[in-house]
Amino acid sequence: MFNEVVFNFLNRNLRYLFIVNFVFGFSVQLITPLFPLYLSEIGATANQNALVISIGGLASTLIMLPSGVLLDKIGRRTLLIGSATVNMISIFLMTLISSWRTAIPIYALYSCSWAFFFPARMAMITSNSDPLKRARVFGVMNTSWPIAGIISPFLSGWMIESTGWTQVFMVGSAVNVLGILSGLAISRSFRDELSLDGGGLGELIGGKYLSVFLRFFLYGIIISSALGCINQIIPLYLDESFSLSASKIGLFFTVQ
Repeated sequence: MFNEVVFNFLNRNLRYLFIVNFVFGFSVQLITPLFPLYLSEIGATANQNALVISIGGLASTLIMLPSGVLLDKIGRRTLLIGSATVNMISIFLMTLISSWRTAIPIYALYSCSWAFFFPARMAMITSNSDPLKRARVFGVMNTSWPIAGIISPFLSGWMIESTGWTQVFMVGSAVNVLGILSGLAISRSFRDELSLDGGGLGELIGGKYLSVFLRFFLYGIIISSALGCINQIIPLYLDESFSLSASKIGLFFTVQ
């Protein structure tokens, strides 16, 4: 039944995008939920832990708007492949982290890969779907992320206990190869239809869209701040208060 729904609404390019989205979600959710535990293991205090995560979030936020401009300049397909490449490299570099200080630039680079990925993904869905079915396409496409989230947090916890963090980083980095190959399989003709409105950033923040833009911007700040705080605290809380193993904390995120 699921396959029927997917193949009814997704053309060839969107099927490959579904794979890219799944792979990206898998690698991100393999690393992000339990990363505070890793920082604690290498000696970071709660404040230092929060600083690393916060700087990563700030870097991602600052690059989100320019990424939209870059999207129009180099193309959606190129930016999508680039984001998977940045994600792969940054996760591999995590194997070199020796202290919370060295984690800051690497985690910031890792966070920036998200800022490149999401605008490219949304633009590709929009430009390659029937307007009458677009909401359903987004719905089907968005299932790839939670499906990945069912698998990766528990797998991450199990690997941490079995082989250590280095193996987690290696798997998280290597799986992006599949995402890059899937991105390369997307048709080049799909890469760039520029906005039909002809407007730019000036129109967005200075014209009739300003009120909507500000509301969504404020909403994004509130939601991102809340989720960032809670998700950073939860693994440390479960570890310190209940002495849960990494696999059990990973299972918690899987259930979530």
